[in-house]
Amino acid sequence: MQVRASLSDTGNQIIEIPQVWSTKPPYGQAIHKVTGRASDGLLIIDYIAKSAGLPFLEPFLKYQNATHLLGGGGVNFAAGGSTVLSAKFLAEKNISSDHVSSPLNVQLEWLDKYLQGFCHDAKVTMIFILLICFLL
Repeated sequence: MQVRASLSDTGNQIIEIPQVWSTKPPYGQAIHKVTGRASDGLLIIDYIAKSAGLPFLEPFLKYQNATHLLGGGGVNFAAGGSTVLSAKFLAEKNISSDHVSSPLNVQLEWLDKYLQGFCHDAKVTMIFILLICFLL
């Protein structure tokens, strides 16, 4: 599981904003397809998964169904262009957020939705959240 921004987005932003910059070359050239990664190929998280013998993280928005991903690898909540501050906060400060797809608070809502799909124990859910916060 991963949250953050474009350095780790495996496709959430391209699902939210199909005309985003990462849909055009040079993005995806090394792997011969556009995936929404802000890279010409793989991301660091992809290389970590590959070296551990794990499948690449799927973007959460590809399925939006927590139970679909249980049997596979992990899930990625990162979205390119995201901010730590919410869109509402940015608007209150008259800061444009047109490029912001899903700020951190939205990614954490996705994470919560995902965990509710299979974590019915509050202690297990808290351990997941603490681990993710530690890794941020």
